[in-house]
Amino acid sequence: MKQTFKLFAALALGVLVTAACSEGKLLQSYITPDRSEISEIPAKDPAAVSLIVNTNTNWMVLDVPSWIQVEPVMGHGDAIITITPSANFKNENTETFDRMGSFRIAGNANDPGNRTGVSVTVTVKQRGYVPVVDPDAGIGGIPSLEEFLAFAQAVSTGGSCSRWLNQDGEVELQTDIDLSSVLDWTPIGIAKLGSSVKAAASSDNYFQGVFNGGHHSITGIRWTFDASTGDYNSYGLFGMASNATIKDLVLGEKGDYISIEGTPEAPLAAGALLAVGDAVTVKGVTNNVDVIFNGSNDPQFAMAGIVAKGDRCVIGGESDDEAVVNNGNIVAKSVITLTEAGEGGHMLGGIQGYMHWGSIVKAVNNGTISCGSGRSGGIVASINSGVTADEFSLVKGCVNRGTVRRDLYGNSAVTGNQKRMGGILGGAEGWYNKVEDCVNEGNVFAEYLCRCGGCVGHSKIQVIGFENKGIILSDKDSSHGPGWLGGYFDSVANAAKVGVLNIARCKMGGKVGSWTEYKDNPEGAPAATIDNVLGYNNKPGTQFNENEIIQ
Repeated sequence: MKQTFKLFAALALGVLVTAACSEGKLLQSYITPDRSEISEIPAKDPAAVSLIVNTNTNWMVLDVPSWIQVEPVMGHGDAIITITPSANFKNENTETFDRMGSFRIAGNANDPGNRTGVSVTVTVKQRGYVPVVDPDAGIGGIPSLEEFLAFAQAVSTGGSCSRWLNQDGEVELQTDIDLSSVLDWTPIGIAKLGSSVKAAASSDNYFQGVFNGGHHSITGIRWTFDASTGDYNSYGLFGMASNATIKDLVLGEKGDYISIEGTPEAPLAAGALLAVGDAVTVKGVTNNVDVIFNGSNDPQFAMAGIVAKGDRCVIGGESDDEAVVNNGNIVAKSVITLTEAGEGGHMLGGIQGYMHWGSIVKAVNNGTISCGSGRSGGIVASINSGVTADEFSLVKGCVNRGTVRRDLYGNSAVTGNQKRMGGILGGAEGWYNKVEDCVNEGNVFAEYLCRCGGCVGHSKIQVIGFENKGIILSDKDSSHGPGWLGGYFDSVANAAKVGVLNIARCKMGGKVGSWTEYKDNPEGAPAATIDNVLGYNNKPGTQFNENEIIQ
């Protein structure tokens, strides 16, 4: 305090001397620093900065921020002021933000030569600290849209997913994701199909491991893919996954869609969740995304709400937590020209398109299925014939509530008999394959001749414990027509050759009739009977055992 008083006394004496020497003349005072802003100060280990001040008056430094040191804080005439900011840094892993402060250099208002009280402001800007992020450093999950997009890119470019693994080694979604701002989507993992949907797909970059949706949703899916371009032909949220699990996820909301357009020249797969799966488990997933084919050319394609093309995939499960539900419509809107009803045709299923081994258990379809040719089913379109007693496909405990149509949009160029469709399954071969304890509550409507049924359109597999509650309509000729159970079943004798029943414990129900006669009044169609178990070759004793029909 005494030193400060002495300094002010000295300054005052200097003022009096100056005033006396100037014979009372009032001088114009000024304070001019060599700069008004000091910027680009680093956050870490900042150095002292010198400020050169030209002035003809007494001065003081005022209003200094707490993170800045200034020396000296007062003086008379020209000076060099040293400014020392403190570090804007906590540790190597903590982000800090840019900061700005200012102080004033003010002249002494009591100076007879500075009665105007001149003052200047100097601004100081210091950068924040941004941690150096190791792209492989774990953050325990996916907490944001930005991290989700980074994860998707990592998979599709062959990068590591370790950054997003939780303590259980799963890629875990930690928040709902809105993709409405993402119009150009590259699927998570990409694949190139071979010469047919059945042929093996090739991929260098695919998802493997566990994707845990954490019961969150991924919405805002409004994607149009040009199938005439690109290095892949697998379309969906995931393009390809192998030895993987996808679980506990809600995909899409009403109005979300995936549309395939352009002029594709090769077979393709489009699944709302997954296009191509190899040994993939899907459980606890609900899909609300429509999958639409709108191309100007139609090579063979497989489409589905969950998995378009699957080898050894396990979908759903016995518990409610594992349930898989499709609410999306799986439809071909463009002109269909491919004239193939079997395994070489189009495959559209509510849950799965093409199925090679694997299982679908307690899945539910509520979506509409429509395509002018090929195979369509409320649950699965086509099951592969290459099976053994140890390697086969099982569809069990599933329910279809959606409508299966041949040509919902009335623009198919194929109006002949190149179509097989059912409430559960489009068509399948391989006697060890099974459809067991499934229920069809949806309608199956064929605008043109078709083998169609409440359960299956074309069957050389075992159907056990099926119940129909839907309306089955199709016109009929000598080899096509509607049946409450199926359009066509291979014989009891052929099934017996491998020691199985082609039909067992199936419950009659629903209605069966002609499309031409009942299309405007489906409820008016006749009730199911023993005479329309099958649409084609309905022969008790030959094509089915009558005592296996529950009336």
